[in-house]
Amino acid sequence: MSFRLTVAEFIQAAARPGSVDPRNPYVAFGLLWGVGGDFLLFGQPLALVDSGQPVALLGMLPEALLAGAVLPVLLAWVFGAMGVIRWEKAERNRRTIADLDELVAQRTEQLRRTVVQTVLALSASIEAKDAYTHGHCLRVWGFSRIIALRMGATEAELQRLQFASYLHDIGKIHVPDQILGKPGRLTEPEYQEVKGHPAAGEAILAPIEDFREVSALVRCHHERFDGRGYPDGLEGEAIPLLGRVLAVADSLDAMTSNRAYRRGLSLRTALAELRRCASLDFDPDEVPGRTEPERQFDPRIVEVLCQVDREELMAVVRGEDPRGRLAGGLMRLRLRSSSG
Repeated sequence: MSFRLTVAEFIQAAARPGSVDPRNPYVAFGLLWGVGGDFLLFGQPLALVDSGQPVALLGMLPEALLAGAVLPVLLAWVFGAMGVIRWEKAERNRRTIADLDELVAQRTEQLRRTVVQTVLALSASIEAKDAYTHGHCLRVWGFSRIIALRMGATEAELQRLQFASYLHDIGKIHVPDQILGKPGRLTEPEYQEVKGHPAAGEAILAPIEDFREVSALVRCHHERFDGRGYPDGLEGEAIPLLGRVLAVADSLDAMTSNRAYRRGLSLRTALAELRRCASLDFDPDEVPGRTEPERQFDPRIVEVLCQVDREELMAVVRGEDPRGRLAGGLMRLRLRSSSG
């Protein structure tokens, strides 16, 4: 079977996107076309053999050679050169776009770190009002992250939870120092003033557009699963899931931290108390004076927390996270606060 291809078809094939490579396959194709048996004369295929009968071409031999051997090769190399030019241009554009993408990613990461450091510094300044709460927000984030990761939280959810952990007590800026640092039991009016800090925190953060979801978590971190929390008395799954995670982490740190009026509980006792407050099985001997279960916390979240390796939780209690970065950040913040 005679292989036939017109000039128009050849040009269309050579100009396809696949030809934009320095090792253009149409160059080799042009050579094969030129010596393979199909001659091209003035844009039309001319067969050396047509229906098995020879065709006299002696009078047209120079033109046939030019059209059938030289011209296809020249065309192939021309289109090959054009392909190289297109390929180099496309490669320059690709490198430029890649460089811009990398630059945007670097700037975004720098901005994210700046926001995190600013939020962390703000929360540290609030904690400085009470000597017993230094590092509280960092430990709450450590516990929250451990729980959220085991519950399959997305990167965006972890980011919101991190900011909410750092800022959940920002509303305490409106609570007088003598109430926050009071060594004894609060009076009812004093307790009511403290209970206003979740709503006050939401009011502070709500005007920041990117913190709308964070402010919602700040508002609900003292809601209870049984509906007896504050400020809105939300119940069960009406409380956002991340808000329920934050409530468990906040309570665990509150129980294991020293306060002006009591010593912190051991991690074992604190976890037993969390189980009791989630209506899960617990050992009454580990929670002195408590016999009846409650439903303050989401039992699913408490169960996830209780399955975490105790050493991993103790690292957070000591002011570290499992990757060992919380303690260093906390120490730098303390030094900045003391120098300020």
